[in-house]
Amino acid sequence: MHEGFNRIFWGLCFVTFHINLGGFEGLPLPAFAAYLMVRSGIKQLINEPPPTEVEEAHPKPIIEETSTDTVHPPTHYFKRAATLALISALVAVPRVATAFYSQLLAQHPLAMLLNFGLGALLDLALAYCLLTGAACLLEIQGNPERKVFYLKRLRLYLVLLVSASIIGIAGLALGMLESSVAYGIAMLALRIWFILLVYGLKPASDSRPSQAPSAP
Repeated sequence: MHEGFNRIFWGLCFVTFHINLGGFEGLPLPAFAAYLMVRSGIKQLINEPPPTEVEEAHPKPIIEETSTDTVHPPTHYFKRAATLALISALVAVPRVATAFYSQLLAQHPLAMLLNFGLGALLDLALAYCLLTGAACLLEIQGNPERKVFYLKRLRLYLVLLVSASIIGIAGLALGMLESSVAYGIAMLALRIWFILLVYGLKPASDSRPSQAPSAP
């Protein structure tokens, strides 16, 4: 499963960092293609067989029939993450013409608000599904410490993302244009942190039980 997380990692890097050429998204990949790369990595995680050897060494706990908790397999979350990555790719298609798209948003404040809100919502949902699925996968592999580590980081990431989105969108709604700059910096910092979390899953996806990693 190393290759799946590797594709997701590089796809997120290309979504975040790219060079615009002549008013268009250029090197190394436009955002929509990078999101499709993320989706490809997630699909690989879905299609690969589970680590049966580790499952036998660490059997799943028996849940009583009276329990109301629903335990989902990693693929439950990965399938939703793949769908969200596809939606993100479709939403990112207009951004290929970066100059025209930015000018259009600047002329329509409501469209800018909707763009920021939709982007934050998709980022939040994708992070939740991807990291929750990864945490379930780590539990199956017999890495409960790493599962707890990633779930804690996921909660903090979601809280910070929601807070930054609310503050940024509220600032734009009030006409505080400088808030868009602060919002962009905050979202970039959170995206980099998310990328580092995914990077930490690359070696973890094929490893035996180990200690929780240090915080990125």
